[in-house]
Amino acid sequence: MDCSMVINGESTPPFDVARGFRQGDPMSPFLFSIVMEHLSRSLKTLKEEKQFKYHPKCSKLNVTHMCFADDLLMFAKGANELIRKSLVAWSRMCMPKATEGLNLTNLKLWNKAAITKICWDLKTKKDTLWIKCNREYYIKAQPLESMAIPQQASWMVRKILKALEELCHVQPDHLKSKSMIISIYLRMVWDLSKVAWKNIICGNEARPKAIFITWLQQQDRLLTATRLENWRIQVDTTFVMCKVGAESRNHLFVECAIGRQVWDKLMKRLQITWVAMSS
Repeated sequence: MDCSMVINGESTPPFDVARGFRQGDPMSPFLFSIVMEHLSRSLKTLKEEKQFKYHPKCSKLNVTHMCFADDLLMFAKGANELIRKSLVAWSRMCMPKATEGLNLTNLKLWNKAAITKICWDLKTKKDTLWIKCNREYYIKAQPLESMAIPQQASWMVRKILKALEELCHVQPDHLKSKSMIISIYLRMVWDLSKVAWKNIICGNEARPKAIFITWLQQQDRLLTATRLENWRIQVDTTFVMCKVGAESRNHLFVECAIGRQVWDKLMKRLQITWVAMSS
């Protein structure tokens, strides 16, 4: 394989790649430090960009980022325009894999489930000192379902009593061996419709990177030229391989003649009979 480097805006002559660096190579830390130093200097110039806005607590300190080893923290104000340019919304990534998500834990929903569990304890248990105290000073033998939330209670107690509204809709199965918080959380999350392509993501033994790219493809969130154009980035949208159509998801995987040839060769190698996809 031949490679070339861009130095001062000009490409060097191609050279053969004989071997690369592996983990533990003494040259790796030096190369990493050089790259991180260049990245850090580039990030410091963000303050000169008109679109960049400091984090509310960092403008007086003139801090844009912090680096420690291989960790990088960015400090900036998240404007709506930048949020819209994210590949996938965080709420969708926290959905189960069967419902077009990545099954990441939704901490906001998890906290809501934990509060609901405490409300469940307050409703059903009478043994702990904390529950006895709240029943004596706030509940006072009133039905928990119909009582008004006492305004003199602390914000924490009011938050727990307010979770009773959620508890009416989510009744955890305490007979299961799993944690009650997990049971409540799963009942909150799994009330979603499943997608037809869930089997491509669930139980797939491919590399995580390949699964993630496939997931982005199903979401139509790949960084194609047409998507960059929608972000008002000036790019040539013509697909560089066929020079015919625009570089979109459908063109890459269905409409492009070169892509159909790749599908044909792949299916023949896998000995799968299929009908070629058409545009």
